[in-house]
Amino acid sequence: MSDNQTLTPAGKIIELGSPVRAKSIALNPNRNANTGAVLLMGSPQPIIVFNTATGQVLQRFIPAIMKGAALTSSRTGSFTGIAYSPDGKRLFFSQDDNHVVIANVDANTGLLTNGESVTLPEPPADGRPYYKANAINPGGIAVSAEGKRAYVVLNVANTLGVIEIGRAHV
Repeated sequence: MSDNQTLTPAGKIIELGSPVRAKSIALNPNRNANTGAVLLMGSPQPIIVFNTATGQVLQRFIPAIMKGAALTSSRTGSFTGIAYSPDGKRLFFSQDDNHVVIANVDANTGLLTNGESVTLPEPPADGRPYYKANAINPGGIAVSAEGKRAYVVLNVANTLGVIEIGRAHV
């Protein structure tokens, strides 16, 4: 929900903390873990992992990514774009600083550890003005049934990127 909006659920409310802007959610298909992940925008941490049975927040995840030869933290969750792989071993999520993070998921706990980051191409040099001249603004993500490809909406360019899993390129 956007800022200062409330839903009154039939079940329980999971308190994510404040201030956060929860923008998208994914449920882990690995039922043993009983976890889900929420993508946040404009927050000190882009991902919150929670227990789907108890509602307890289990982790506030800040991915470390490679920028050239340097390892840095990314705190720029996107407006949308989060999905688990079909086996629940990876979590994919969009980042506003022009990449997609592929985090590893512990099969027993559902907690995240650093995996890969995929840098996306810059917007096309076609003369159009862009809000962020060097960012394609990734959005929604879907993972293929066999888990070999992830599809990410490249919002600024009105195109779809295909990420080959394990090859970490678009």
